[in-house]
Amino acid sequence: MALDGTAPRAQSLAWRTLHDPDILDCLFEIFEYSPRGETRRTLAWCALVCKSWLDPASRVLWRRLDSFHPLWALLAGRNFPPSAKRLTEFWRIVDSEDFVKERFMREPDLWNNFLRRASHVREIGTASCHLPELMLLRSIIKHNGQSTFLPNLQKIGWRSGITTDTTLLSLVSPALRDLELDVTVFTTITTIGGDQLIRAAHPDSASQFTALFAGLAEAAPFLTHLIITGRHVTSSIVLPALTGLDRLCELSLHGQIDVSPEELRSLLNRMTSLRHLGIRLRDFSAPRCSARTDSLRSLRVNGVAQDLGGLFASFLEAPHLTTLTLDCEDQFYTASHQNFLDALTKASFAPSLRKLTLCTLTEHSVMSEATSLGVLLQPLAAFRSLEEADLTISDPAPWVGDADILALAQAWPRLQRLALLYLPADARFLPPLTSLRHFAAHCPQLRRLLFSRMTVPGVVERIPPSGACRPGHPLQELDLRLTFVGMVPYDVSGIARFLDALFPNLELREEEVGRRGFAAITGTWDSIQREIRKLRGEDA
Repeated sequence: MALDGTAPRAQSLAWRTLHDPDILDCLFEIFEYSPRGETRRTLAWCALVCKSWLDPASRVLWRRLDSFHPLWALLAGRNFPPSAKRLTEFWRIVDSEDFVKERFMREPDLWNNFLRRASHVREIGTASCHLPELMLLRSIIKHNGQSTFLPNLQKIGWRSGITTDTTLLSLVSPALRDLELDVTVFTTITTIGGDQLIRAAHPDSASQFTALFAGLAEAAPFLTHLIITGRHVTSSIVLPALTGLDRLCELSLHGQIDVSPEELRSLLNRMTSLRHLGIRLRDFSAPRCSARTDSLRSLRVNGVAQDLGGLFASFLEAPHLTTLTLDCEDQFYTASHQNFLDALTKASFAPSLRKLTLCTLTEHSVMSEATSLGVLLQPLAAFRSLEEADLTISDPAPWVGDADILALAQAWPRLQRLALLYLPADARFLPPLTSLRHFAAHCPQLRRLLFSRMTVPGVVERIPPSGACRPGHPLQELDLRLTFVGMVPYDVSGIARFLDALFPNLELREEEVGRRGFAAITGTWDSIQREIRKLRGEDA
């Protein structure tokens, strides 16, 4: 074979394949989806195979970092212990300016290697920078000609705790697309006993972050995803800074940031590509303006019931909204809650809504009439296309009966996931376990089901023919652990037969070892699962 040249041609083909940049990129990118530790080790080994593999493997190796830690280890030429991830001991005793100048002037190969690897970085998970690390960042930027050493950084989580610091603005570039910014100032206090406690500083510090937010649009004009949180951010600082960030596809505002009708209308009018929005409402009980957005697909809203009612009754028109998360922040349940639910079901997006998360954590009901959970949630039956529902209702339903569960199951025939957490005024009025048959009969696509509590009869009979489920119901996950709290004796065999007959595709979780403290919560449920395994012949 050597005489006819076959072997040399095959060798040449193999050589070209293993040195082709496009093929190598595809090959090494496969390792990105492996377990994190295994990925980094494998890519590091690949980078050492040969010179042609060095850059392709390094690009993937350095593409996503959990923190700045690997970059600082590279620049220092040493391996820091895991405890130094956020830079404490080493950088507190080393002058950052002298350190960087030494590398820049006397070790050009190390400096250039650092810049080359830093140029590969696309994502940094969490940058929680204390003063020593901030000084290091500034020194590196200074010796890099006042330019960022991360020119291709696209995503970063930045934790800012120094009020006047604007290092982030020098660190990022127009390449940045995704920013999670947490602004919280911490202070240390000393107790009478001499112990030191760390806690959030007074919110008055928020005004000193103005420079950071004011320069954000200029430093990262092409941002598409922005999350702002923390205890030291306010609407007066953040909202003006959003001017110029009109390319945002996702905006999520947390902490003390709230928006008025006029401010929200301005945001929606400018951000024509916005698909995901998270806000807290202010003064929406009787809005004097309205807004329409055709791009919005997901909305998270926090606010009191009156403001939620005003938002959906007369302000917002979002016909293509598919995901809605509502957190009602009232202390007491009033008629306003029912009013906002009524307004919600008349909204323009009612026919398109696929996922609903609703949380009302109130203390007492001051409604004139007591009613059941089914009546309270009756307006939500308008969402006929709903596929996922996560409902947390702590008050005021005095009872939850079999008829309420039947009404829910019949309202949402396309339901695939349901989490229903409720707290009746009287624990005696709970739906019976046999109410689960309604989901088997009316929700043929249901895959996951979570209930807070149900009543369990002393003896659970077999399912009668009229209540039998459709053949092969697809439910895979069922969580009834809160129903079986305590050491009450249950008809474990009867319950197991009932559940297995209703949901033959139920996936049983393996029991966790070493959780004796949770035996009162999980013990009975574990016993039921063991009994189901016996029925299926899986107990071996």
